[in-house]
Amino acid sequence: MGQHRAQHGQRLTDPEVLIVELETRAVATATGAPYQGRSVQVFRIRDGRILLLRDYWNPMGLADALRA
Repeated sequence: MGQHRAQHGQRLTDPEVLIVELETRAVATATGAPYQGRSVQVFRIRDGRILLLRDYWNPMGLADALRA
């Protein structure tokens, strides 16, 4: 399991929406190659429950680490 670190959190004018930018650092166990990637997650939260989670990331960095 890699490390995850929230870079930024941003609430919009809609109080139910939270946007988080994450940085992930890990090592691919299959190849031993390092992986570093960023993702953006969009949450819709109501009454303390996550109603929606969208995760946007570029899989090419992970693909490169798995091919190394």
